[in-house]
Amino acid sequence: MLRFFAAGRDRGPALAALFALTLGAASPAYASDDWLGRDKAWHFSISLALGAGGYGLSATFLDDPLARAAVGFGFGMLLGVGKEIWDAMGHGDPSWRDLAWDIVGAATGVLLAYAIDRLVHRLRRQDRPGSVVLGIAW
Repeated sequence: MLRFFAAGRDRGPALAALFALTLGAASPAYASDDWLGRDKAWHFSISLALGAGGYGLSATFLDDPLARAAVGFGFGMLLGVGKEIWDAMGHGDPSWRDLAWDIVGAATGVLLAYAIDRLVHRLRRQDRPGSVVLGIAW
């Protein structure tokens, strides 16, 4: 265990993961935290919008779709993780289920934005003279 805290090594990500694992362990509201509760729809939809919006906004300065997806997902998770940390500090009830819906929403938003991005690129290629596009396959 002492080797974990050895000087000269960056342990920030590991400590953040350790903190995240203990985030909802002692929550009194955990027993009443339904997987399909009304607040889960809010977590999903807000994370979806932020993930898709982050992907779209990053398209103005990033050419690589994978980099856009990383920015979109990170932006989508920013508020979800921040809210759960805020709740863990005594301002609410932290929930792993809320965080799970944030992850699913951000990933769905990024995938939706990526699909739209690919569709737009294919349609643009069709408009160029001399280019051949056989069709759009989903």
